[in-house]
Amino acid sequence: MYSKAISETCDGVLIDVMVIPNSKESGMEWDPWRSRIRVKVRARPTKGKANEEVVGVFSSVGPSRIIRGHLSREKTVLIEASPDEIKSFLASHLQKS
Repeated sequence: MYSKAISETCDGVLIDVMVIPNSKESGMEWDPWRSRIRVKVRARPTKGKANEEVVGVFSSVGPSRIIRGHLSREKTVLIEASPDEIKSFLASHLQKS
């Protein structure tokens, strides 16, 4: 299901996400229509606060940074980890929708 949003590179794993800023609660869920991981963050999308929170969500798996979509809700995040580590992380953190 969410493997469509994941691609492996020589630097790590790319994850395509759709950020929902200013949410009442934080969390992640699969968006089948966009084939992206929806990441709900509590921060407002001002001065990079929402971007910082998105990076923080994935930093528990490995060093991460946004490589595409800094000013958009649709972003690509690079995480320096193995695909198996990413899949395990997503399996345990994705909410059932």
